Amino acid sequence: MSLRGVDRAHVAYAHDALLARLGLPVDVKHRLATDVLDRMEVDKKRVSDAVRFVLVPRAGQVLIQGIALDELKRQLIAAL
Repeated sequence: MSLRGVDRAHVAYAHDALLARLGLPVDVKHRLATDVLDRMEVDKKRVSDAVRFVLVPRAGQVLIQGIALDELKRQLIAAL
C-alpha cells in the first residue's frame, strides 16, 4: 500500500537498513530478555503502572502511548 506515493514496505526496509548501518538493533524479538521488564519498572518514562513509548504508526505521524506493565509482560512472554 502506498502513502502519498511512498511504499510502506520500502519505508520499513529503508528504516531497518538505516538502523543496521548505524549499528542499532532491528530485530527486537531476539533481543528481549526477562531483565528488560525489571528495568522498565524503574524507567523514568514510567507513569503509574504504564511505560510511555513513542510509536510511529505511519510515516510522518507520531503517537505517545502508555502501555501497562502487565501488558508488556504478556507481550514479552508471548515473544519468547
